[in-house]
Amino acid sequence: MKYLKTFESYNFNNILYHGSEERHEFGSRGYITDGTFFSEDINVAKGYGKYVYRVEIKDINIFDTLNINDVTKLFDEFGELYDSYYGDDGGDYYIKTTDQLMNHSDNWGIIENTDGVLDWMRGKYRGVRLIEGGSESNILLFYPKEDIISYNII
Repeated sequence: MKYLKTFESYNFNNILYHGSEERHEFGSRGYITDGTFFSEDINVAKGYGKYVYRVEIKDINIFDTLNINDVTKLFDEFGELYDSYYGDDGGDYYIKTTDQLMNHSDNWGIIENTDGVLDWMRGKYRGVRLIEGGSESNILLFYPKEDIISYNII
């Protein structure tokens, strides 16, 4: 089973980066709350503020929006997802296939705006890997205060 999990789950090296305009003491000072964004790319983190942290996290279960097994589970649960970006024209736009979600340029908006999805994810995963703004891959940790092993400002 251990080997199967490696192929079915998102696998990263447990080092993430967090950029902010203010200094943090994770869990006690600064605006670090449950549901905080991190990046695997230091350059993306730098775009979020002058203070950039290198953060080591525990080996946790991350929902990966680019993994067919994870996305299939999501569609099995919800059937279709709502895309509010395209729904602004007065009509509704729904994501109905795994390919639509996995190839979408900003799947965060879909996950965020479909009722129940984030709660479902929080119940099964410690975070989610998502795409924002066309190519920016970010990690939303649901419980960063619990899952961070160490951090330092770089």
